[in-house]
Amino acid sequence: MEKLHWIIPLLLILGSITLTYLLLNWFRKLVDKYVFLRSRVTVANRWSSNWKPNIGGTAFFILYLTSQLHFLLKLGTNASDSILSGMIAVTVGYLLGLADDHYRIRPLVKLIFQGACSTILILGGVCIHFFDYPIADWLLTYIWIVGLMNSINMLDNMDGITASVSLAIFIWAILFISNINTLFFIEFQTLYVISSTMIGFLILNFFPAKIFMGDKGSQLLGIYLSYISIQYFWNVNQFIGKNSGWFQQGIVPILLFLIPILDTSFVTIKRISQGTSPAVGGKDHTTHHWYYCGLSQRQIAILYFILTITSGFLAYGSVFIIKTWQIYYSIFYVFYVALITIFFLWAYQNGAKNIKHK
Repeated sequence: MEKLHWIIPLLLILGSITLTYLLLNWFRKLVDKYVFLRSRVTVANRWSSNWKPNIGGTAFFILYLTSQLHFLLKLGTNASDSILSGMIAVTVGYLLGLADDHYRIRPLVKLIFQGACSTILILGGVCIHFFDYPIADWLLTYIWIVGLMNSINMLDNMDGITASVSLAIFIWAILFISNINTLFFIEFQTLYVISSTMIGFLILNFFPAKIFMGDKGSQLLGIYLSYISIQYFWNVNQFIGKNSGWFQQGIVPILLFLIPILDTSFVTIKRISQGTSPAVGGKDHTTHHWYYCGLSQRQIAILYFILTITSGFLAYGSVFIIKTWQIYYSIFYVFYVALITIFFLWAYQNGAKNIKHK
């Protein structure tokens, strides 16, 4: 039984990596052969100056849907509303990104569909439980999901960044679920699959990238990460029977999503201060400023992965290692978040000074 416990995840990982790689290479050949399959949208301010097929998201969706449907068929009528709502929301997110890749959807329309994804999850019982009032929890859930979908989308601005950060978060999600008393078998297996899909994708997306994930990939990851973060980061204490305070609960998702939060915050503040829309793309992300400071694209992707893994370790410790929360823990975690924020602020300011020389 112990061997079987390790064989199944190993087979899922190796099989998903291989299948993702083969699918993406097949998609590349199809896009090269049939021009009408290419995105009709051209992005003048994209970091990479060379066209590459934005097909990664389709592989994500196929692997995710196959995994979910396989286990749902086993569950039958025992499937929970949360799992079904998660599948529907991810599907809507993928279709939203697919349409945006090909027809460039207006920001308001995109926002409406992101709100629809939030509603689908909430109706399925996937809701942040933070306040004493349901309406306040619903509002926080809407803000979190819509914000995260846009943050992940905005983070996809340089080779290997979004997939690296997502992979780190998925790794911690697997570790979180493995420590929950009730084993969420479907979530566990699907996380193995989607994590491995990130690895297979990174083989072709790490600098110099041969493919992009496209908005269909970033929107899918945004809603799926929202689902996972609500279920197992925001609400993890409900599953382990731990009664934590508001700080201890809130710091977990903030730490795990610190990179996309900082990137979106810096870009949004800068663009608003300059009188431009945050929804318009540009080469003013934290990734770009690290590049202006002298880091290579590969080094930036590795840096973001390491920082997310490190932040995840602190988040994990706050839930499963620290037994009794003390005030000095709060001070330490605030100091860590402030330190990383200052670290990024330094890069943002110094990178800006070097833009003219790049």
